[in-house]
This record gives sequence, structure tokens and C-alpha cells, in this order.
Amino acid sequence: MQFMKEYVQEKGLFLSIIGGVCLISVIFFWQHTGEVEEADATVLPWENEQLTDRISHEEEKESEIILMVDIKGEVFNPGVYHVMEGERVIDVIEKAGGFNSEANQSAINLAERCFDEMVIFVPSEGDEDAPSGYDVIASGAKHEGILINQADANELTTLPGIGPAKADAIISFREENGPFQTLEDLTNVPGIGEKTLESIRDHLVIRK
Repeated sequence: MQFMKEYVQEKGLFLSIIGGVCLISVIFFWQHTGEVEEADATVLPWENEQLTDRISHEEEKESEIILMVDIKGEVFNPGVYHVMEGERVIDVIEKAGGFNSEANQSAINLAERCFDEMVIFVPSEGDEDAPSGYDVIASGAKHEGILINQADANELTTLPGIGPAKADAIISFREENGPFQTLEDLTNVPGIGEKTLESIRDHLVIRK
């Protein structure tokens, strides 16, 4: 009887030890797994920087404005080209393969800024004007005035009565509200009244 009692006590002690070891093993495994998962979830500084750069690049691409410009006449590859806002006539001519040997290059204002739906006609030597049916020629000699919907601050300040502050106001209004539909819309710009409009009207051209 005493033997059975001692056996049961020893058996119970053994089972308690085994149970304790198992419990400690489970706790250790759980803690180790949690640390690994936490380490995997940690974003390293260089990874975060790459993500920020990628997002910034995508936002920049979305904000870029693409224009469509039609170039005709004496270039190697006339046609319609996609250009970015701010590009100039010379950029379109380069996209079209450049002037051919018949081009009258002196009739073209290479520095003119492009605008959407612009038509550039490059005449032949001896010709100055675009043929009948073409309403646009990118020529300095034929330029009617400042393009109010494309002009930058430097161009706007050449207008009578328009200083840097009013030029910035015109550009800000244009960016917030879209292109001016008529010259009269300029009076909606803070600081531009009827008197100012009349003094600059003859120097402006509306091209949307």
C-alpha cells in the first residue's frame, strides 16, 4: 500500500514537470513568433523613402498637362504630336524630324509657347503666310499679341499697367478657373478693372 502511494506521488511529480516544460515551450514559441511577425511588419527607413518617392512621382505624372499640336508644311514628319505644357515650337519641330531643305525657317518663331489645338505651319522658301484654310502660323512677324491664356509672368509684365503683382494675379486666376473665354473675363481678376482692360485689350489674343 505504501509502495502504491509513493508510486502515485512520483508519477504526479513527473507529470507536473512534463506539464511545466510543455507550458514553458508554448510560451517561448508564442513570444518568438510574435517578435518575428513584428519584425516582418516593420518598414525600414529606405523602404519608406522609396514608397514616398514613388507616390510623389505618380502624383507629378498625374498633374502634367498634355497638349495636342498639329504641325504642317516643310518638316520631315508633319502630323499631330503630344507635347507637355510649357514646351515651345522648336520642341514640336524637333519631334517632327526638323525642317526639311525647303523650309523658310525665318518665318517661324521657335520660342513661342505651345497651346492645345495649336496649328504650326512651316512655309516654303519665298512664302511668308500660311495657305488659305490655315488660321495659325507660328511666326514672330505675324504674331497678333500676347496669348493671355498661355503667357507667363515675364510676358504679362510687358503689358501697359501690368506689374508683377497683377501678372501673378492673372496667372493664379487662370490656374484656378481655367482659360479666359473672353477678354472681358479679365475684369474678374483682382486689381484688373475696365480702365486697365482697355489699356491692354489691343495687345492681347484669346486662344483657349
